Amino acid sequence: MVDKTSSMLDCINEQRILGNHILAKEEKNFASFRQAFINVEVRNILFLATGSSLNSVMAAKLYFERVAHVTCTVMEPFTFSAYGIATNEFDLVIAVSQRGTSSSTIDALKKSRGRINAPIIALTGHVDSPLANYADCLI
Repeated sequence: MVDKTSSMLDCINEQRILGNHILAKEEKNFASFRQAFINVEVRNILFLATGSSLNSVMAAKLYFERVAHVTCTVMEPFTFSAYGIATNEFDLVIAVSQRGTSSSTIDALKKSRGRINAPIIALTGHVDSPLANYADCLI
């Protein structure tokens, strides 16, 4: 059960532990990802994240653009839901929510289904979270 009284600092302090947990189970955690992207070319990624997850995404954006030469758009979930673009220019949607309970991120994924014809990856530290229900692939 997720503690609803946690703060942003709690989430930030939890990132290292969750990251290590995800990587320790890399083979299992990334199996569906590998399978979903065999022979798929990804050129444009839409990232959806808020709070401490948004901080992580901003660092990932630089990596994807500089190392993988992939164009990345980062949007806060509420902004995407309320004003988001209706386009199929994205090859991939990655929703990041540390605990997988961000209501704005979940709402954005629901809306992205009708707007974007691209696979959706949910990146979360809690695989049994509500966010997992709206993704094609869970990491």
